[in-house]
Amino acid sequence: MYATESEGFDDRLQSLLSDVGRTVGDGIHGLTLRRLVHGDSVREIILRTADEEFPFVAASADLDCRFDLDTYVPLDEGSALCYVALDGATYDAFESYADADPTITDSRPITTHGGDRYLETKVKTKTVGTLVYESGARITEASVAHGMAELVLAVAIDGDVRTAVSGFRTHFPDAELVAKRQVESSSATSPTGHDLPPNLTERQKQALFAAFNAGYFDWPSRGSTGEELATRLGISPQTFHQHLRTAQRKVLQSILE
Repeated sequence: MYATESEGFDDRLQSLLSDVGRTVGDGIHGLTLRRLVHGDSVREIILRTADEEFPFVAASADLDCRFDLDTYVPLDEGSALCYVALDGATYDAFESYADADPTITDSRPITTHGGDRYLETKVKTKTVGTLVYESGARITEASVAHGMAELVLAVAIDGDVRTAVSGFRTHFPDAELVAKRQVESSSATSPTGHDLPPNLTERQKQALFAAFNAGYFDWPSRGSTGEELATRLGISPQTFHQHLRTAQRKVLQSILE
């Protein structure tokens, strides 16, 4: 579809076409990820970078500490909630540093998971997130220690490894390809790549992962309230609870039916 003039499509049609494009793109990406989950083997690549534009690199260097990614929840507009374990520094030291780090927009400790050493951080990850999405890869492991980030990606056996590597180097020119190997699919465990029901929407996945990792289900003391998580996700509490209940129902249906 095309127009013969510069303003041939009104706002309503542009919005509709944008929605159609996202739906088609998500469908293709979903098929790629299902090949990653259900295939017998995948290609695993390991990349390293010391670029301070990569989240936590500058903090890990200045604080002489380590961050290990547990789970990440992609959000809209190029950001993500990262749930990380902190080793070698206190949360107070990290919080003071994070206030001046442009790659980190918000953080808090999830005390029910590990005192003040298990953190929920909101980071700017547009380039990393776009790279992973467009290359059909997924992050299976990530750590940042003493100024060096190491990212492990799983790519479908027939996927484009070169696109993943070159895309990463476009944003982080010093990136080094440390290893490339073929591994069993079951060993490539992803922080967000669990074999979830395919009918879960992105919003439902966001609500479910954020609630689980932020201690929403902990008892007797919750690590986070629904209101706190709704704020993190940029939605109303009512919408958060609606997405979460729907996600729980779909997951239970996939297990019990």
